[in-house]
Amino acid sequence: MELSAEKSSIPVSFASTTDIIVRVTDASGNPVKRETVNLSADKGTIQTPAVNNGDGTYTATYTATVENEADVTISALASNGIFASLKIKLVEVAVSASKSTLEITSSATPQ
Repeated sequence: MELSAEKSSIPVSFASTTDIIVRVTDASGNPVKRETVNLSADKGTIQTPAVNNGDGTYTATYTATVENEADVTISALASNGIFASLKIKLVEVAVSASKSTLEITSSATPQ
């Protein structure tokens, strides 16, 4: 079993997500299409069980729920007993005054 992440690092934010892809193969390297893959994360939340894509891959969405930079370990356990894990990073994103904009709008009618 092999895990990969759509993004290996994501911003520290309660709205940051990345897709986790799990590939399950047999001893000959052939895709295993009928597994249940349960996932866990030591920080944040992850969808479990992963969605079976019908081709030996399984997908789940990880959501960050911490406020500090951190390494996150995501673990997968297939119903055949195979285990694998993956690390992703939660990184601080610096806000740049020269590259950021702020727009304030109002729908209130002046009186």
